[in-house]
Amino acid sequence: MKVLLLILCPFLCTAQLTGRVVNVHDGDTFTMVDSMGDTTVVRLQGIDCPELHQPYGYQARRRTNQLIYNRTVQVQAVTKDRYRRTIGIVYANGINVNLLLLSEGLAWHYKKYDTSAYAASLELCARETKTGIWSLPVAPWVWRHKRME
Repeated sequence: MKVLLLILCPFLCTAQLTGRVVNVHDGDTFTMVDSMGDTTVVRLQGIDCPELHQPYGYQARRRTNQLIYNRTVQVQAVTKDRYRRTIGIVYANGINVNLLLLSEGLAWHYKKYDTSAYAASLELCARETKTGIWSLPVAPWVWRHKRME
């Protein structure tokens, strides 16, 4: 319950982008359309979900789909990545989707790009309880690299 209360703090975010989600590509990437009809591809900041064909990849995508597909979301944009996707913190119905996926064991905390102690603690809790990906931990960047060998 404590985790849920902290995830449900929408007042911590000043939304910079708002739009309806029209496609969920995988657990951490989706496309949204704003009120002007412009599309934006968004990558969830600070987390990395499993690749689709990796264990828990489809579960992460399904959960993200449940949370945001065909719903209006707010995105606190942080930056753009090399693929020109908007990197941001995503809120749906006041829930921080990035942190929820971490707490449910459906994403790794991407410490290379995010230094949040709170996000790290959510990952640690999921790890300790062997929730989701932590029952078979293979980080997506390791999995991608091994597939390319």
